[in-house]
Amino acid sequence: MRSDQRLEALVPAGCHTYSKGRDQFPPNITGLAVRGKGARVWLDDGTEYLDWGMGLRTALLGCAHDEVDAA
Repeated sequence: MRSDQRLEALVPAGCHTYSKGRDQFPPNITGLAVRGKGARVWLDDGTEYLDWGMGLRTALLGCAHDEVDAA
């Protein structure tokens, strides 16, 4: 069983926030995001994507911004 399938068995739609639910993304994307940097995220299978929606669509700095992480 894939990691996203295991998650959906435990959490409806795979997320507690509707805007991040499985039905909000293209159906051909499988797996879970395991890390991010800037505007890019990587899934657990190593696939890299541009995180166009940036989670809740409010992250102006992107993922893992160096100055924020340092603070």
